[in-house]
Amino acid sequence: MIKNNKNSILLVILFIFHLFINLIWLKIDTSPPSWDEATYMTRSIGYNKLLEHLSISNIGKLINFSQWHPPFVELTTVPFYRIFGISADIAVFSMNFIFLGILIFSVYGIGKILLNAKAGLLAVFIATMYPFTYLLSRHYFLDFPLMAMVTA
Repeated sequence: MIKNNKNSILLVILFIFHLFINLIWLKIDTSPPSWDEATYMTRSIGYNKLLEHLSISNIGKLINFSQWHPPFVELTTVPFYRIFGISADIAVFSMNFIFLGILIFSVYGIGKILLNAKAGLLAVFIATMYPFTYLLSRHYFLDFPLMAMVTA
């Protein structure tokens, strides 16, 4: 029981570490979002506006709002817009807050099942410290949520 709690505490510490570092990065980085990132953010703001006045006709618009991507990722940002307001930093931080947690606990679970808890902890450390993963956790792309959901 103590070992499981110790591992959970280590996972939560790693999760908080990444959130803290990403929050600092978002405050320092004032560059505008890239082309794709801006498109996804704009779409999430559109979903937020559609959900302000929910009606039967808006549900159809909600489903067909994007011709290319399903709305799941952008919709995860909407509750955070409602609480903290609409901004690029809120979009990035909230989406990656959700999917970073999913990624950490999923990778840990896979490592624990395949080998043991220590392997799961090491796998989480490697997966979250990998440069590309670290980079994606600071942007509003679909790649990071996709990686987390595939892992889950």
